[in-house]
Amino acid sequence: MGRLLSALLVVALMGSAFVGLAWAEEVGTSDGMRDLVREEIQAYHKDKKSDLQVYWKNGLQMKSGDGNFKLKIGGRIQADFVFFDDYDKNLETATGGEWHSGFEFRRARLYMAGTIYKYVAFKAQYDFAGGDVRFKDVWIGLNTQDCLGCMFPDIRVGHFKEFFSLEELTSSKYVTFMERSLPVSTFAPARNSGLSLFRNFYGDRATLGLGVYGNSNDYGMHDWTDGYNITGRATFLPWAPCGCDSRFWEIGASYSYKGDVRTLRYRTRPDGTHIGPRIVDTGDFVADSAHLVGFETAFEYDRWHFQGEYIMSIVDSVVADDPTYYGYYAEASYMLLGGTRPFRREYAVFNRVKPCTNLWASGCRGFGGLEIAARYSTVDLDDGNVNGGTAYNITLGLNWYLNPNTVVRFDYAYVNVENAHGAGRPVGDGTINVFGTRFQVDF
Repeated sequence: MGRLLSALLVVALMGSAFVGLAWAEEVGTSDGMRDLVREEIQAYHKDKKSDLQVYWKNGLQMKSGDGNFKLKIGGRIQADFVFFDDYDKNLETATGGEWHSGFEFRRARLYMAGTIYKYVAFKAQYDFAGGDVRFKDVWIGLNTQDCLGCMFPDIRVGHFKEFFSLEELTSSKYVTFMERSLPVSTFAPARNSGLSLFRNFYGDRATLGLGVYGNSNDYGMHDWTDGYNITGRATFLPWAPCGCDSRFWEIGASYSYKGDVRTLRYRTRPDGTHIGPRIVDTGDFVADSAHLVGFETAFEYDRWHFQGEYIMSIVDSVVADDPTYYGYYAEASYMLLGGTRPFRREYAVFNRVKPCTNLWASGCRGFGGLEIAARYSTVDLDDGNVNGGTAYNITLGLNWYLNPNTVVRFDYAYVNVENAHGAGRPVGDGTINVFGTRFQVDF
């Protein structure tokens, strides 16, 4: 009864206000009052446009009412347990390292990113894993296409990933397995300091990125005598029937010219681990330049996901007799309890997996999401006068998504290595079983 009387009182007061305004307008005696009310309303809405809204959207975000200023504070923790089993001693001798099981923080990052006055973008991300503070994405950008028209690209300068490889450009938070595949970890140039141009076309069905980079260290520093890279990537969606992120077919190609390199080296660890020695390694050898060529494709239909890439390196080296190295991988996954692996079409990379239910949601009945996955990957570094060995991995994975920001990964990799080389060490062949578990939180 009390609520009803309160509601009737509010309605009566509002009615009285409207009647009073109408009467004032009719008799023409309240012009000053009406102007004062209008000014107060305009001032109220003007203040709201400059208000900073704080909210959670897979991370802590802030946005001004007019959209000119945006800020996101985020980070990630990846804690890995890795176990090696049934490995060959001669392979341990050849690689020059011991296969000790262990634990590490694979990544421990914090970042801030956003836009200033709508068109200036920035990101500052640092990694604390391993005890050192290292640059990751630290850049300034200009979002020109939103202002100057459809043919103008976005511009970025700083330290960030080169436009090469679908798996490399997909964040480590969203890749299918604990570690990227053999060819991508061997050849992809990853982060360097430079300047890039990027544009998407045809309603986000096509992308084109191009950049010039110097070979920089972990702090973004580059000396022009260290060589340079010219790298680009183009992608297209031949099939995207519903315009959504869970049904599509993507194809793409990447190219990178490495000039004035002086020395070159390709090497990688087995799937499923960042702990332990490299299984293939060319060592440093004299080279003038190298051409990296990559082809990629991805297909997704609701719960099903397929992805693969082929990468080759054509090296200009008289000492090494101009070798050509290559590698490829193919993977598939399926979401057991529903959900999809979303594709971010405007950048042609994979995005955050969102399970249908979060762990213990809906009265502690939610279980989260489960994904099973399998991958075959190989890399061949035997050619010319400098040989680094050949390896192939068969990797099985189980991913448990507790919620959109938390995942536990379980990986098993069967690793086979042939003709493993090391400077001053005997050649060795052998196999390794790798068991890995990752606990990951990102925001």
